[in-house]
Amino acid sequence: AMLAVAVIGLMTATAASAQQQHGHEGHSHGSGAMAPDVQGSHNHDPRTGRGTAGQHGGQMTATARHVFEVVYQPQESLIYVYDPAQRPISARSVGGEIVMRVRGNSQEYRYPLQYVPTPGGQHDYLAARVDVSRVRDGDMTVEIVLANLPSREEPNARFTQTFALSRRALTVTLAAITEMDRPAIAKQRTCPVMGTTLGEHGPPIKLFIGGQPIYLCCKGCISKLRKNPEFYLKKARGSGQAQHGSVAPQIRVTQATASDQSAIRAQGSCPVTKEALGSMGTPIKISIDGQALYVCCKGCIRKVKKNPNVYLAKAAQLRRSGS
Repeated sequence: AMLAVAVIGLMTATAASAQQQHGHEGHSHGSGAMAPDVQGSHNHDPRTGRGTAGQHGGQMTATARHVFEVVYQPQESLIYVYDPAQRPISARSVGGEIVMRVRGNSQEYRYPLQYVPTPGGQHDYLAARVDVSRVRDGDMTVEIVLANLPSREEPNARFTQTFALSRRALTVTLAAITEMDRPAIAKQRTCPVMGTTLGEHGPPIKLFIGGQPIYLCCKGCISKLRKNPEFYLKKARGSGQAQHGSVAPQIRVTQATASDQSAIRAQGSCPVTKEALGSMGTPIKISIDGQALYVCCKGCIRKVKKNPNVYLAKAAQLRRSGS
């Protein structure tokens, strides 16, 4: 299990805001012992900090003998290692830390990196648990210090990036309509592409965009949606709010049963605590407008009910990553 280290509640409005750490304080690795000797280069937009996107949606930085991809998630930062041809390299032997410096604040925030193995031969990585959800893109520099890299020519590396939350390209997949979709169809009501009422041109078409369900009036709208999925997803959410005001999603809480086991294995861990499902007893099943997710215990139900769409997206991400 990865070590949970201090989280940052850094800033929301201006770079001059007071900075504060929350949670448990982590133990930093001494950077002097690593003796990093390489300064990396990378391309990024200085206005947003967003760099060239890699295979996992992160910023890419190349050094003399390696290429590194850093994925900045709201609650966790991940580092993948590649060779110069961008072929995956295992990070099993690698250690290091992340050093974060917020603009307008002289304090450094240091977080040790932990090795994370992955199942099925997937690309393993290093990770640090750190909350950057309140930091704006471009308002922080991040220095990555690594040691014991699998290269005699470059055993250590140090490089700096401008922070920006990583955003993977949204995947669009077709799905079958079931009775469980009726509440969600009624809530969305209109097609985000044509603006017509769902059902007006026959049974609606259901798709998932990055784990989020969306409904179209007909197959002819699919190609337009694929060109700009994020735009139409936001439009669909907006149309539902305009038609129904602040209609709350339908949430049903039940104990998971034997028929849920394959879905539990696919999700793997709780989207609230990140604990393995089953580690605290039988998981809890929460159905949100017909879409199911699983949490580790009853204590997580309240948090999911406060932000159901957030945790639906987190559960979908867990299923995609095989966690």
